[in-house]
Amino acid sequence: MKKIALLICAILIICLSFALISCECEHEYGEWTVTKAATCSTVGEQERVCSKCEEVEKGEIPVLTEGGHSFGDWQTVTEPTFDTDGSEKRECALCGKDETRPIDKLSVAYTITVNIDGVESFVKVPVSGAYELTEPVKVGYAFTGWTDGSASFPSTGVVSENKTVTANFEILPTKTFDELKTRLEGGADKILIADNITLTDTICIIGEVEIYTLGNYTLTRDASFTK
Repeated sequence: MKKIALLICAILIICLSFALISCECEHEYGEWTVTKAATCSTVGEQERVCSKCEEVEKGEIPVLTEGGHSFGDWQTVTEPTFDTDGSEKRECALCGKDETRPIDKLSVAYTITVNIDGVESFVKVPVSGAYELTEPVKVGYAFTGWTDGSASFPSTGVVSENKTVTANFEILPTKTFDELKTRLEGGADKILIADNITLTDTICIIGEVEIYTLGNYTLTRDASFTK
């Protein structure tokens, strides 16, 4: 019985010695390891380990900025139209988080009535007054600009009231068979012959067309063209 008591005391002394050694460890911690990254709105977590006793020390990583996210300027992603909303986005320079928000569709403030050969269409103009007119294409003619009554009207600019504009064209001189064929088959309403032209192939005329010349020019069928 006495031996058993002595054995228990020895074990207790050994355990107490290890405890004392552990308590007296002069920790030598390694580098911090991030276990959870901090963001602009939540703290992070980190830990480091003692190289002697392997004790783990845990620490907190503060939020990236006290005031929350550091967002940049809003950048337009999709331009709004008169029919659909647009969108814009901004991004935090610190954590990369982004926010998006809609841009209200454009409101119609003015209307430009466009007259092309008697056919009218309408261009909506927003509150800013900024507009852009698409240059019309007419087979056999060159577009020479827009007029508002008797005054010239720019293709782009700013208006502060409703406008009515007319497209103006100048007939192009036709000097080659290829030009003649392209314009006739493209639906030209007038052809100005400006040189002698030899017909070398069949031309399919679309609609009614007026062919005239301001000089003594002729259309001649090539000898090899029998149709």
